[in-house]
Amino acid sequence: MYALKTYDQTGVYDPTNPDQRIRELYAADPGRWASYYWNQVPTSSEMKGLGGGWSSLGSTAQLAIVGIAGLAAGFFGWKKFGAKLSPTLKKVPIVGGMLSGSRRRR
Repeated sequence: MYALKTYDQTGVYDPTNPDQRIRELYAADPGRWASYYWNQVPTSSEMKGLGGGWSSLGSTAQLAIVGIAGLAAGFFGWKKFGAKLSPTLKKVPIVGGMLSGSRRRR
């Protein structure tokens, strides 16, 4: 789960506020260091994902759908472009060992 936080900039430092964020930056216009302060405010939005029927599915079903879609994309992509990519990938040391087949002794 993602934690959404919203901040509002203020010009006053509040030592009793533990949620206040302080940033020290070099301000080029006056030519010195400046402090910037932000107070945390309640978040008015929430993350809903894709919405529709997707969010009503369980996490296992969502993982299965994404996994099947990824496998299908990989299968059809390799079926279409694999013959062109295979000779190039055989030259890559890590991937080439898997694509070139077993090594034979002489």
